[in-house]
Amino acid sequence: MALEYVQEFGDGWVHLVEDTLRKIESIDSHYAVFQVKEKFGSLRLYGTSSYEYGSPQSMLIDEIIDEAEKHSATVCEVCGLPGRTVSRNHWLRTVCEKHDNGGTVVEDD
Repeated sequence: MALEYVQEFGDGWVHLVEDTLRKIESIDSHYAVFQVKEKFGSLRLYGTSSYEYGSPQSMLIDEIIDEAEKHSATVCEVCGLPGRTVSRNHWLRTVCEKHDNGGTVVEDD
C-alpha cells in the first residue's frame, strides 16, 4: 500500500519525501499521512501511526521523520541540489545558489 499525500513543497524534495515514506511504510503499512509541506524553510511531515504513541515502532517513525526534516534544510527545494536556508522578504526557503535570488543566509544557533 503506497502512502499518498498532496505535494505542498517544491520538486527538489520529492525524492527525500518518497524515501522517507518508504522507510515509514516498511515499519507501519497502515501509517496515515495527513500533510507533507514546507514550513520555515524545511520539510514537515504529519501523520499517524497504527502503533501506540511511545512504542518502539512509533519512536522509530518519529526518528525517520526528524531526520528527513533536518536533511531537507540542506537540500534545494526547487532542484534537489545541496542548499541552504535563506530569508527573503520574511520568507524562509532552502535553495541552492542558482535558486537563491538574493536571500540572506539564515545561520543556525
